Amino acid sequence: MMTETITVTDAQKNFSDMINRVHYKGTVLTLTRGKRPVARIMPAGRRSTGADLLKWLENRPALPRAEREHFANDIEAARAEVNVPPVSAYER
Repeated sequence: MMTETITVTDAQKNFSDMINRVHYKGTVLTLTRGKRPVARIMPAGRRSTGADLLKWLENRPALPRAEREHFANDIEAARAEVNVPPVSAYER
């Protein structure tokens, strides 16, 4: 997804072109006023996919071992509290 920065004045003058870039090309536009970002316009229909999530997760640093263990314990405690089995019925 491409990101562009334009001024509010340019957006006003070229509104139709701006909307077409967002809709057809998936461009995310950041509108500025006096060099400060004031708004962002992005495609409305864009939904994240599993591939997007995987890419996001791959770019995150790994948690330290102690923090991973605390996280796993928290998940197990939450599952026990709401009575959710740790394995889904589809995996049996």
